[in-house]
Amino acid sequence: MRAICEACTRPQPLDWQPGDHCVWCGEAVRREVRCFWCANWTPAVKFCRTCGAATVESSVYGAARMLKDAGCDRFTVPRQLTELDPDQVENFTRMYQEHAAVAAHHVEQAAFLEQYLEQKHWSAALDQSLAPQLPWPSERFEAMRAAAVRVPAQAAPLQVARAIAEASPFPVSRSLAAMARLALEDWTALDEVATCLTAPEDALRTEAVLAVSHWRVLYGPGLPSRRREILEELRRCPLRPAASVRLALLGEPTGDPLPPGDFATALANDDVDFLSATAAGPGDPMRRYAAAQKLIPRGVLTPVGPVLLAVSEERQIELLGLLERRKKPAPELRDTLFQLARETKHRRVRQFACYTLCYGCPADEVLALSRAAQGDPQVYQAILQRSGLPPSGLEMFGEFLLQTGAFRMSQFGMSDAAKQGRMPADFVQHHWRDANAELRIELCKFAEEQLGHYGDETLHRFLVDVAFSAALQPDDAGVSRQAWTCLNRWYDSFGYPRRRPVKVSAESIATFFGSGKLFALRSTELLRERPLGEAITAMLRYPESSALPGFAAAHRETLALAEALVLAMRDSEVDFTLRLFCTDFLGYLGSESTFAAPVTKLLTSFAGSDLDLQSRRALERMANGPAWD
Repeated sequence: MRAICEACTRPQPLDWQPGDHCVWCGEAVRREVRCFWCANWTPAVKFCRTCGAATVESSVYGAARMLKDAGCDRFTVPRQLTELDPDQVENFTRMYQEHAAVAAHHVEQAAFLEQYLEQKHWSAALDQSLAPQLPWPSERFEAMRAAAVRVPAQAAPLQVARAIAEASPFPVSRSLAAMARLALEDWTALDEVATCLTAPEDALRTEAVLAVSHWRVLYGPGLPSRRREILEELRRCPLRPAASVRLALLGEPTGDPLPPGDFATALANDDVDFLSATAAGPGDPMRRYAAAQKLIPRGVLTPVGPVLLAVSEERQIELLGLLERRKKPAPELRDTLFQLARETKHRRVRQFACYTLCYGCPADEVLALSRAAQGDPQVYQAILQRSGLPPSGLEMFGEFLLQTGAFRMSQFGMSDAAKQGRMPADFVQHHWRDANAELRIELCKFAEEQLGHYGDETLHRFLVDVAFSAALQPDDAGVSRQAWTCLNRWYDSFGYPRRRPVKVSAESIATFFGSGKLFALRSTELLRERPLGEAITAMLRYPESSALPGFAAAHRETLALAEALVLAMRDSEVDFTLRLFCTDFLGYLGSESTFAAPVTKLLTSFAGSDLDLQSRRALERMANGPAWD
């Protein structure tokens, strides 16, 4: 028995009492009973309005269905119920109830799914379709009972929906279960629900299109690829409020008003106040996440902080990506972003948090940001290229890299930091003393980059001093070689070798060494270091006569340089080109009268060797006078 409204035809709650009005519309309500013969609902009168069979009390309805199944006609059943032994009636009722209980279980499953669906008629429709079938044939009954799988009472809704999808013998129930799973954020059901868009039943297509275009799906996996088909189905959907808000979310025009006070309406209308309250408050994580996605592009960031700390890592990445794409500072979220960067184990979360922190990063936060990067070179690149740090902030970051041993010119962004007005021009000199050999090599490369950008003369002299410092610090020979490499690469950009600043001329020696004596001492040590000696080939190739007086004033040191040249000339393992240039340079020194005799003796000692011809040419040039420029 049930009670149904005369006006809106909607069923009443189970606790309805005679005389109560409709809980839906307030109109009069009538009692209905199910006809034992056709199984349709009919007003509680003497005869069924559908088939004309006499109505029976609900207490004997099951026995009446069993008599019908046994072959009794519709007119005999009521009389048989009065003539049968009460125990027999009770037995028939018990037998029917076994079937009815299984059917009720499947109907209850449909009612459970209705909680997550737009249309609420599915359980009633299933109940109506099963009632005429009862009692089932034995094989059918056993199959239906086997399919009535029960899940634990404490099971999560998604677990229940999955169980229904796996066990239900009804294709419609399985499809509805997929839609309920989608509403419960089981995105693996999306493709299955999308196939229902072509279902022959109008109601099932309606439910499917409303499911795949729900805001949860749009902010979750996104709309399936069948956009045009979905839009067409939404336009002809009979549930206009639900369809209109979905069309609005998809950016499509709709002539229908959107349902007021609805979260989807707030998303469609960019209702910042509504969305801010949703994001900042407790409740449905997916609602808060969707609200945050809408708020970020509009620059309303304060409510986003709690959401970032509450959602999954995957959704953190999505929200942080939106923040980073703004390319603007987010001061309201700096504490939250630092917390995420420090605590997360997910690299992308940490990267995006740090990327956002880079924009507008104050100089006093650069060390905290550097530590939050946890050694990630991509974050270091972002600090160098995106942060817009002043020179003092960049210097602090450079100090951090040196202290942690992470200072590398291979780090993307270091070239940008070397531009004029960024890292201080004296950064290399200032931090040279505390750096080890490995870091000094990297500092040489950074100095080269700075020189390439704006050629600071103080830095230039410092790098030259490093290039000639092998004799002073033998452990740093590799550093000196790197300095020569960096200088020569920079000098190559000037074009013709004669234009190189470091050369054998009075002006160059005074600029970089102070005196011919010191130049001779350092050059002698370089030549004794064979690999380093090769680095000065270009310098020896184009000496100028203006430097000779300075060498004459440093007689002993210059003769020591001449001996070093001879040692290099006699060493067959030294590059032959360098040996040729050493021969020429030795002749250049001999063109100064003070050194003519000893140099002549040294050059003639190479008679008959592979340097015989070059030595004779040097002697000829000495005889013709010091025309070396």
